[in-house]
Amino acid sequence: MIISMITLSIFAPVDCLAQNIPLVYDVEHTGSGFPKPVLPEFDQLPTVRPLPDPFAWSDGSGRSTEFADWSKRRAEIKAEIEKYGVGEKPGRPEDIAATFKDGTLTVKVTENGETLTLNAKVSLPQGEGPFPAVIGIGFGGGTGSLPPDIFAARKVATIGFNFNQVMSHQQNRGNEPINRLYPEFTHIGAYAAWPWGISRIIDGLELVEKDLPIDHKRLAVTGCSFAGKMALFAGAFDERIALTIAQESGGGGAAAWRVSETLGNVETLGKTSRAWFREDMFQFSAAVDKLPYDHHELMAMVAPRALLVLGNPDYEWLADESGYVSCRAAHEVWKTFGIGDRFGFSIVAGHPHCQLPDSQRPEVEAFVDKFLLGKSDANTDVTNHPFDLVEHEFWYDGWTKGKSTFPTLDGENIETFTFEAEAMEPGSDWQIKSTEDASAGKYITIKSSLESPQAAPAGDSGSLTIPFTTTKDAKYYIHARVNCPSADDDSFWIQVDDGDFVTANGLGTKGWQWVKLHAFKPTAGKHTLTIKYRENGALLDRIGITTYPFGADALDAAKAEPSLKDAVGKRFKIGVGVGHRVVQNAEDAALIRRHFQILTPENCMKPQGIHPQENEWVFEPSDAFADFVRKHNLEMVGHCLVWAKDDRTDQWMMNEGEKPVSREKLLQRIQTHVKTVVSRYADVATHWDVVNEAIGDSNDGLLRDSVYSRTTGMDFIVTAFKTARAHDPDALLIYNDYNGHKPGKREKLIELLTKLKAAGAPIDAYGMQGHFELGDNSLSELRTTFDELRKLDIQVVVSELDIDVVKRGRWWADGNKYREELKTFDPYKDGMPPEIEQQMVQQYVELFKLFHEYRDTIARVSFWNLHDGQSWLNYFPWNRVNHPLLFDRQRKPKAAFDAVHELLQNSSVSKAAMRHTPLQRNDANSKEAHKQLVAKTKLGKVDVYFQGDSITRRWGATDYPKLLAHWKKSFHGWNAANFAWGGDNTHHMLWRMQNGELDGVSPKVVCLQAGANNLPWNGAANESHVTDVVEGIAAIIDEFRSRFPDVPIVLTAMFPRDQNPALADTINAINEKLKVISHADERIHWININADLVDSDGKLLPDVSSDGIHLEAAGYETWAEALIPILEEILGKPADVDQAPPPTGNPGL
Repeated sequence: MIISMITLSIFAPVDCLAQNIPLVYDVEHTGSGFPKPVLPEFDQLPTVRPLPDPFAWSDGSGRSTEFADWSKRRAEIKAEIEKYGVGEKPGRPEDIAATFKDGTLTVKVTENGETLTLNAKVSLPQGEGPFPAVIGIGFGGGTGSLPPDIFAARKVATIGFNFNQVMSHQQNRGNEPINRLYPEFTHIGAYAAWPWGISRIIDGLELVEKDLPIDHKRLAVTGCSFAGKMALFAGAFDERIALTIAQESGGGGAAAWRVSETLGNVETLGKTSRAWFREDMFQFSAAVDKLPYDHHELMAMVAPRALLVLGNPDYEWLADESGYVSCRAAHEVWKTFGIGDRFGFSIVAGHPHCQLPDSQRPEVEAFVDKFLLGKSDANTDVTNHPFDLVEHEFWYDGWTKGKSTFPTLDGENIETFTFEAEAMEPGSDWQIKSTEDASAGKYITIKSSLESPQAAPAGDSGSLTIPFTTTKDAKYYIHARVNCPSADDDSFWIQVDDGDFVTANGLGTKGWQWVKLHAFKPTAGKHTLTIKYRENGALLDRIGITTYPFGADALDAAKAEPSLKDAVGKRFKIGVGVGHRVVQNAEDAALIRRHFQILTPENCMKPQGIHPQENEWVFEPSDAFADFVRKHNLEMVGHCLVWAKDDRTDQWMMNEGEKPVSREKLLQRIQTHVKTVVSRYADVATHWDVVNEAIGDSNDGLLRDSVYSRTTGMDFIVTAFKTARAHDPDALLIYNDYNGHKPGKREKLIELLTKLKAAGAPIDAYGMQGHFELGDNSLSELRTTFDELRKLDIQVVVSELDIDVVKRGRWWADGNKYREELKTFDPYKDGMPPEIEQQMVQQYVELFKLFHEYRDTIARVSFWNLHDGQSWLNYFPWNRVNHPLLFDRQRKPKAAFDAVHELLQNSSVSKAAMRHTPLQRNDANSKEAHKQLVAKTKLGKVDVYFQGDSITRRWGATDYPKLLAHWKKSFHGWNAANFAWGGDNTHHMLWRMQNGELDGVSPKVVCLQAGANNLPWNGAANESHVTDVVEGIAAIIDEFRSRFPDVPIVLTAMFPRDQNPALADTINAINEKLKVISHADERIHWININADLVDSDGKLLPDVSSDGIHLEAAGYETWAEALIPILEEILGKPADVDQAPPPTGNPGL
């Protein structure tokens, strides 16, 4: 390979070590002759947390620091950046012409029969030339944002680059000027297109060299902010540029994506403009460590030519701390080649964005003097920065020193302390406030009347003082979990020991987040951290001090503890029943908040506790309980309104004067009691145990013998439920009882519920008390009971769950003859034997497997008591030490907790569903349509559930009467209901399904066709669109599976789209992937009718579609012909009578 180059001998020698290292080349890309490396796809990429080695070959075969190999390695880095970051920069076209006239360079580029014209204003110095030149980008003219006099005084020509002639700032993909030449390059980002334009300007300079006296060997490029990134990409991608000056380029420029992820409110990969990069890059948003390159390598591509990076740390968004680390790493490349003076960085505060301060001017002038004018004595050893405390070497010492010191959380040098702010006795100027989002439910903030922005407030009243003892002579980082909502509420004063107070400013967050406050390097020993207020809207939750540089990771890990409610997710609500005094205990309250969503007051709300006399109410304990629930944004179960047992009913309720209470009086008293209690707590109670234990235990009679049944029959139950519904219309109303899964009592339960529903009692759920005994083998009985309740359309609430390991059954056996013996039976005073604990673990696991299986039926699972020490089974029916719950007496999770948590975690939705974010549509019409569809779930029988977008919706919608008639003809008798909505993509469908449109239905078949609205309306799609559709449909399938595990799903392929022919290959790729998903699951029936919808040229038949995307009657007929045999196979022939909900339409019409 012959590479044309210009060595330093053009100018006076700069460094004897660099005599043979070129300063600039006369070709755009010296590595174009090397074969492109074979690069893996996203899923095959390894995770690399430190900054990648710029000298390592892409295929993993080794590394080379020899300059002779740099052109090849540089070409590999270029290929990586193009594949994963910006897209391919098109090469120099064959047909290019240029003229220079009246101070304007005009370059005409022709490709594919299209011509793009670039006009660049050129300002020449006085004299004959040839002159060095700078290409300036941005809105400041031919010198970018740098002062023009720097160049004018040195007789450097200036050339302005108008980037809009190539691509606009926020590109409209497929409709930009460059797309006319390269229509296949709609996927590229602006930072591939704009450098292409700059390279074509340089081509033009070469073509008009007789008319325009520019020295092509002494070209510079510069820009600031987004144009600073542009300059950096241009200098990296065109080796004819001798000097690149990237001013305040920020994220996507000099800053390294990996490092930026560890900082605060900065431009990270996920936050940068999608117009500037290829869409595929954003799959790395949550996986930056998988990116094969980082931006120290983008800068390194400029080597061996000259690069000056300018920063401005006053602007947090620029991520200059990250830029500093990245510059340090990039500089190693120049230093390895013995040309360290060709790279410099200057990060200086105290000036507006994109306005060069006086302190940076000499540094710019030095680089211009040396690399454009050839002045060898100019000092370009520039490394100015304010980041002395920032550790940078561990990011790259693995490839500079051969041994990485990159920190890991389990490293021996990691030491971490965490503190709750409210627990550290803050001064009197601070207020302790509560929120569920704080780590222990509390945070501190300064009184609203106080601020101290100029100096730390005097005295102790404004102080939060935290003593701590370090064991290492190391650098420590101070972090805080804060909520700083605005620039006026985002700072504190920080002091370590007796040092000066410093400001921690610019901490703005979105909600509660960890932020870095300060770093310091103490000796091992005792120290004191003092935090004082500065602005009165800054909220402070926790403080962390750690030697781990990525503080949030360490602090979250220090706090990490599995959460039962997180593991349960949306299967059902997870709750606990506790006494009203339990919530007053801080440790118990913290345990409740972490693991449970809904609380049941164990006793205080029962009739005898809250209503001891007809005209006497005791609300205080229940009010305090409800206030706790409100305060922590939990839910409450009202327990219980009527306890249908004489020994649980006060005499005033049972009597009327000297006589037994009359029917009318008893029902009136029940109404009064229910109305009073429900009305008082309706705002916080979402579930009500309306009637408790009304079924008799003996074989005689349906109802328990009680004042209620003797006086009213079952009317007291009907009255209680109707009254509760009247005063809390949205709550879940529950009949609660024990042993309802046992065969004899189950028959009574089903009989009672059937009769109550027939009598108009609005019963929503059966509350199964769930007090199991170890090894009672109740699973099959539970399954039968759940199935019977499904038939009645009654939900299940596991209202009082525990497992008695000191089994109580013998207490009532054989005429109570074992009671004396059992009164002293206490086998597990010192804990459960391993074999007993293992039985308990397995029984809980099997129960929760069942609950998971019936999660479409189960509305809630509530444990009865919080931990073993509080369990009622320690004293009922005799005193003994019991271990029935998931937490031990020290509130620590037991083996049963771990097993249940692991089960729930592993039974969660798939990775596709976790990645696919549900999104709500906020337009009024979609909101109203969602309400209609939720209501539709309760208006009829749904055996066939259709989900999709407008293609599916129109088939069964009232606003398309002709198509609706076809729907009825095709599906009458199968109870088919259409839940599709026009304009929805898969994210929208997933949200609707998770927010009511699957509640209350039990389909026998699901029909799904989706994804059209995930694709672009105009122009081609890319691989990320394919992934989005396939993951979206997989997530929808998972959502159906989570509700209806065994229900067959009929999945129809995406239809062809004449409306956007550029999508043809994308649709085919999607359908191939969907077919694989279908064939891997025997419960999915795959339909692809596309061949029957198109003509021989692949165009939709005229009678199939009139607009190139939606179907007409002929298209639906073809679809129905494919669906009907499958429905017959699953459901049999349709019935004569159809019970489906009435069809809906567009509410906006």
